[in-house]
Amino acid sequence: VSKFYLVSKFYLITKKNLAPGFIKAKDLRKIKKGKEAMEKQMKRGLLDVCVLAAIISEDSYGYQIIKDISPFVEISESTLYPILRRLENANLLTVRSAEHNGRLRKYYHITDEGLKRVEAFKEEWKEIMTIYEFVTKQSNEGSKEAGQVENVVGSKEAGQQEIAAVLKGEENKDE
Repeated sequence: VSKFYLVSKFYLITKKNLAPGFIKAKDLRKIKKGKEAMEKQMKRGLLDVCVLAAIISEDSYGYQIIKDISPFVEISESTLYPILRRLENANLLTVRSAEHNGRLRKYYHITDEGLKRVEAFKEEWKEIMTIYEFVTKQSNEGSKEAGQVENVVGSKEAGQQEIAAVLKGEENKDE
């Protein structure tokens, strides 16, 4: 027996045009996987631009980049150095070595292509903010529908908990 969950725009917004109604639990799991992939790609792009922004005003080295970014984004050395290599391979930054206290230190310099990438990000962000405004407007309108959902699942919180349980895999996988 397959379980169905009532889903309104208030509970779930995806790229798929899901009308408020019933959806199978297995479909919720598929949506979760797609969401995770999208989040990973989005975070990757954001971190790339954060690293480039950290070296716009002056050349910098890994530890200093982490210190400069950390008030805004949590980043570790194991995350930063692959990003720096990827940005170097994409010709968005260059690397030079210089001696500091008897050791070689790599300094990173943003290229013209890197500057163009930061500017492109700023333009893309304007579009993202427009989408955000649309989504929040729709979400506010969708919350008016929440009363209908409350009648079916008991309360908005209960519905969210049921959906969260499915997305976390707490339901049977053979539905």
